[in-house]
Amino acid sequence: FPPLSYHRTTPSGSYALGRSRRAPERFADQLRSLRESGFRSVGFEELGRALRGRRPLPGRAVMLTFDDGCRDFLTDAWPLLRAHGFGATLFVVTDRVGGTNDWDAVYGERVELLDWDELRSLSRAGVEIGSHTATHPHLTALSIEEVAREAARSRAAIIRELGVEPAAIAYPYGDVDPGVRRIAGGVGYGYGVTTEGRRASLLADPLDLPRVEVASTLSIDDFRKVLGLDL
Repeated sequence: FPPLSYHRTTPSGSYALGRSRRAPERFADQLRSLRESGFRSVGFEELGRALRGRRPLPGRAVMLTFDDGCRDFLTDAWPLLRAHGFGATLFVVTDRVGGTNDWDAVYGERVELLDWDELRSLSRAGVEIGSHTATHPHLTALSIEEVAREAARSRAAIIRELGVEPAAIAYPYGDVDPGVRRIAGGVGYGYGVTTEGRRASLLADPLDLPRVEVASTLSIDDFRKVLGLDL
């Protein structure tokens, strides 16, 4: 099945980060295509049952994930998801909640991030909140102790602020190796998602799940091909 990876849903922004941004109208077209093709969204609990039992997910299943926790998820993406009947997982950078995306400062784009009150509201509404680490570093460049702190501090913050245990972590930049995966599992995450652009198999390592990036350049026909739909 296809786990999909998004970042921003907004009509404008810096040229350098244009690939990770799409206009709300284009996102609505994608959701409409999913709905009309009979897809339903799944979260990590249902995915975990399928992986453990080696049983295919029933029907046409898709996972919709969003990285970083930008405010436009609340203002633009979530209303469209609700209107079309889909859920989502939102991966947040916990030390930067309520701040801005300082890890992208080199690209000259300052983006507001959701605060904890907004994340609580989204969590109550059914959005699954996952970890995108504490500060969004390249994890394989860190020591074992530093990776553990990034993963554990982020997990603890989500539990403390939202009262839920995050099931999954999204590795920033898709930067992961066997050591990082072991640490993520060791601090309590059951699942880890990468940026490896392919469909997920029931034989996949739960801490090394691929995701297909939905780039801004993806046409609706190419989007349908990602979903495995005949044109």
